Formats: sequence, C-alpha cells, structure tokens
Amino acid sequence: MANFGIYSRKVIDYFKKMRERSRLFPLFIRWLGFKNAHVVVEHGERTSGKSAYTFSKKINLALDTIITMSNKPLKISIKLGFFISFFSFLFGLWLIVKYLVWNIPVMGWTSMMVSLYFLGGILLSMIGVLGVYIGKVFDEAKNRPLYVIDEVVRLENEKRKPGNK
Repeated sequence: MANFGIYSRKVIDYFKKMRERSRLFPLFIRWLGFKNAHVVVEHGERTSGKSAYTFSKKINLALDTIITMSNKPLKISIKLGFFISFFSFLFGLWLIVKYLVWNIPVMGWTSMMVSLYFLGGILLSMIGVLGVYIGKVFDEAKNRPLYVIDEVVRLENEKRKPGNK
C-alpha cells in the first residue's frame, strides 16, 4: 500500500468529509469502497539520504493503524484472559485430585500461583470487555457515514409521491 495514486474528485471529497484526527490515507481510501485498480510499479533504490521513518515511527504507525481501524486486539485480550483462567482452573483441579487421590501434598506457592493466574486471566478478560465497550464509543465518536453513495439513479417513469423530491 502506498500514499500515492490517481483518485477521482468524488473519492477525495468523501475522504475530506472524514473528520477523524488519525486519518491513514490508504486505509480510508480502501474503506470508502469505490472501484479501484492497481498498477505494479518497481521502485528504484534510494540513491542518497535515508528514510525519515525511524523504527519507532514505524511502530507508532502500526499501532495507530491497528487502533484506528480495528477492535480485534481487544477481543484477543478477552480470549487470552479466558484461556489463561481456564487452564489455571484445570491445573488447580489437577492439584486437588493429586492431593485427594494420591495424597501428594501441594506446596503453598503452587496454589498461590494458580489463584494468581486465574484472577489475572479474569482481570485481563474484563479489561478486554471494557475496552470493547470503549471501542464502540470510539467508533460512534468517529461519526463516519454508514454508507458512501457512489451514484443516485432515478427512474424516469417513477411515480412521484408526496414528500419525494
């Protein structure tokens, strides 16, 4: 994906209507959904100087891209939290069975770690749920249009009803 291309006036006008602070041009152009075509271009090597995009700027761009366009990391944290809690619960059950069936005592730090992982997983899941709610508020605050209409077509023989323009 690159930041250069040939765009129609309509596409640029719709892009300009997006009032978000973090506007990643190539992603918004794809989000608008207009027809597009791609031309493969071979780029020459840089002959002098070096890129202004340092490693930290690239990381920040990646994080902005992920945060701006998706709630997926939040949903992953929910799944990861439940995963951690589930396996720590199973491990806790295993320790109880070891003690009751084979009379193998469990050291104190083990039960502490199991409960710590269990509660940590639950907390991670709940933070993820809270993040998804905040993400939904963020999506609403973006105030993006629900639809981008390319063309309005009216039929000549359409009967006009009161209120139709």
